[in-house]
Amino acid sequence: MSFDWHTEDEIEWEGLAEPAADTAVSPKRRWRAWLLVGVLLVAVTAVLLAARQLNQRVEAASSAVELDVQASHRVLQEAAQKRDGELFATFLSGRDPEWGNAQVSLVNQGFYLERPLFGLTWLPGSSAVISVTLAPDLQAAELTVAQAYSFDIGHGLTETVRLQQTEVYRRAENRFLLAPPLAEFWGEPRQFSTAYLTIHYPARDEAFLRPLAARLEAAVAEVCAEWGADCPANFHLSLDFSVSPAAFLPEARGAEGLLVLPAPSLAGRPLDEAGKDVLYRGYETAVTGAALRQLAGESDSWLYEAALDRILAEKGLRPWPLTPAHWQAIAAGQTALADGAVVWQGQDSPQAERLAQAIVQFLVEEQGVSSRRLLAAVVRDQSLPYSIWLSAVMNEVDAAEAAAWDQFVAEQAKSE
Repeated sequence: MSFDWHTEDEIEWEGLAEPAADTAVSPKRRWRAWLLVGVLLVAVTAVLLAARQLNQRVEAASSAVELDVQASHRVLQEAAQKRDGELFATFLSGRDPEWGNAQVSLVNQGFYLERPLFGLTWLPGSSAVISVTLAPDLQAAELTVAQAYSFDIGHGLTETVRLQQTEVYRRAENRFLLAPPLAEFWGEPRQFSTAYLTIHYPARDEAFLRPLAARLEAAVAEVCAEWGADCPANFHLSLDFSVSPAAFLPEARGAEGLLVLPAPSLAGRPLDEAGKDVLYRGYETAVTGAALRQLAGESDSWLYEAALDRILAEKGLRPWPLTPAHWQAIAAGQTALADGAVVWQGQDSPQAERLAQAIVQFLVEEQGVSSRRLLAAVVRDQSLPYSIWLSAVMNEVDAAEAAAWDQFVAEQAKSE
């Protein structure tokens, strides 16, 4: 007789089902979940409200800074327009005294807003703020401004061009002050050379300078060819496209062989093709004039400057300045050809510049003397009396030539 042994764990109890899992959430646990969701919603809402208020405060502070910067800009514009260097200086940063002194000199001489190097005349009331870029700490700002200028295209006609200029402001105790841009604004100094030119410029103006350099090189090569022979082997010009505002001052233009010019970003970036062409032409005029001066030599005579102006006018780089009104003044004063002695040695007189230009126009158009020959003759014979120089240029000055002058003056005075 055998027995079938089973442990208690091995016995299958029939009729007994396993209890079902309890999936129901107790009221207490449900209440805790909703409480957590509520807390999260309140926290998120609080964060969003705080962020919104912070953004509003930042926007309000930024708007206030923008208004302060533009207020300083307006004061500087008005001071420059009135040539009030004393007021202008109170809105200048003292970070760079040399930069500040140059700015005040520009204001006092009327060059801060004007661009005479490019033949541009500033149009009052034309300034427009394009943008204001604030530093993250609101302690500095870059103001981008569009300025409008008129450009003389001759025959009493002008066209308008617009240049974009950047001004840097830094916060002082109670206002924003105009300040020199940091070195990072301009980028590293660069240079390259061509056959006739060595060009120094800031990296910021690389894209503008490269095509300009090709145009300037061609202009100098043309001067050499027109001078009668190739330029001397040692003929070379160094161009410094300076970031200093002193580059706008006539006295800072440079010594022989060195021409200091304002960098394009300092003068103002053109906003259209017309402005670009005007800037290119202005640089070309300055470089062509420097090349002619180096080839011909220098002279203090008004006739020297008039001959240079005539060459530049013949090249289409600037309009010839004399109008019938100028000739009418010469006719009314009964100015004779012999009266040119007052402009021969650079003597100042009320109409010295216009009289010199009139004599050059007469010699070129009526007597057939080339403007380049005139320029060279002024330098060559500048130690001689005016009458001897005039006789050498015209071969002889007699009653017929004197009468031809009077007739030429009368014709120009009545022409339209």
